[in-house]
Order: sequence, then structure tokens, then C-alpha cells
Amino acid sequence: MKFEHQLTFNAHAPWKDAYLNYSKLKALAYDAERHASAAAAARAEGDEREAAARMGAAAAADAAFRRAVDAERHKCLDFFRDKVG
Repeated sequence: MKFEHQLTFNAHAPWKDAYLNYSKLKALAYDAERHASAAAAARAEGDEREAAARMGAAAAADAAFRRAVDAERHKCLDFFRDKVG
């Protein structure tokens, strides 16, 4: 069973909204990797202009991933603080 399905299957229902949004983070991580790979391929082909454009997209995708991770981390920490006190 894949991790995402295990996480969903084993989630404690009352706390479900406080869990990390694994599927969102996974999609953002794959998007960042896809852009970085495209930039590397363009650079390997000698197309520096395309590589620079792809690196810009990769940087933006990486920044979006980092913001999402931070938001999810804060969501979990806020939930924990509310529960523990």
C-alpha cells in the first residue's frame, strides 16, 4: 500500500484536517523536479536561453513547494499547540 493511501486510511477522523496535505506537497515536489530536469536537459543541449527560462520556472516551483511545506508545518504545529496547550 502506498504511503498516501496508508496516511488517508489510518487518519484519525477528528484530526483529519490537521494532517499534512501529502498529495499537494507531492505534486508540488514533482513539479519542481520536472522543471529542474527540463532546465538541465536544455542546458545539456546547449540552449542557454531555454535553460535560463526553465531555471526560472524551477525556482518558482521550488519556492511554491517551500511555502506549502511551511504552511503545512504551521498547520500541524498550531493543531498540536491547541491540543497540548
